[in-house]
Amino acid sequence: MAQISLSSSKRTFRVHSLVRWLATPAIACAVIVAIIYFVSEPRDRVILPWMILILGIALGFVALLLYMVRLEISPDGILYGLPGIRVRTAWDNIEGYAFRSSASGQYTALVMRQPAQISGWLTPLMGFSAAMPTIEGMRARRGIGEMEKAIPISMFAADWRDGELGSLIRQYAPAAFDNLVS
Repeated sequence: MAQISLSSSKRTFRVHSLVRWLATPAIACAVIVAIIYFVSEPRDRVILPWMILILGIALGFVALLLYMVRLEISPDGILYGLPGIRVRTAWDNIEGYAFRSSASGQYTALVMRQPAQISGWLTPLMGFSAAMPTIEGMRARRGIGEMEKAIPISMFAADWRDGELGSLIRQYAPAAFDNLVS
């Protein structure tokens, strides 16, 4: 998806490929519907149109939430905005970049020296992630601690280093290109 310019000094980037992010949930929904279709009796399939409608609405809601995710670049710093949460830091706090993993795959993130400023109406709920029980010793890394230390950028441009996003980051934080951190 194309980036939107709000002013000459601030650039806003949106998730670059909604299809990529929605493909897995859409396939999962289709598989669920197919399984129910094949294991149910013909008279019991009356629920399928309603199920398809509900799953379609859920996918539309996920698409809307993804569209609301943004990355704002300005001379003052960088802001990663999610529905209900904003992660903001100054350029001199960017230490470099790193490759990170999540449930949706590998991504590139800008890594910060000090924790970023986090605000928004969902911020108080973020503390619950630290208290969540682990499953087989593993826990999602996207809790409050991870958001304070890294801002994902590869989701906003297919090849962030070679496009407009990369040139802006290079202009404000050259270390992001020269310093691969772990």
